[in-house]
Amino acid sequence: MIGFSIFTIGMVGMFAVLMQSYRLATRARYIDESRVVLRTIYDQIMSPAADPALLTTTSKPTGVGLTWNGSAGTAKGLNVTLGLASAMPLVALVTREVTGLDSTGQPTADPVNGPAGHRIQCSIAIQFVCSSQPWENAITLVRSVP
Repeated sequence: MIGFSIFTIGMVGMFAVLMQSYRLATRARYIDESRVVLRTIYDQIMSPAADPALLTTTSKPTGVGLTWNGSAGTAKGLNVTLGLASAMPLVALVTREVTGLDSTGQPTADPVNGPAGHRIQCSIAIQFVCSSQPWENAITLVRSVP
């Protein structure tokens, strides 16, 4: 009887460890996919042929100008699906915020034009909820706009 109880406790403990490792692997997969989305949008913005809508300054985070797999962003953001359709997909919200920079690199509403145009700072963020825990990944870039 005692042996069976110890065996049962051991099996329940192993099952709990396996469940936690599955949750950790799932969370890591969603975080990696969110980084892929950020990197793709980063590449769109840094491209010499970037859509001018991506480079316009904003007063708050928005999804206007963002595109992903044929869908376009709105004023609230761009909805992106993370994960496979067959394995609990998550809907994440991607936003961007663009501010002009002055000659010292400080944010300004009136950026100064230089030989290469004016500089902007673009912050891209993706937010989602995984295992009842909110997650956010963000990236900030600086580029010149002719």
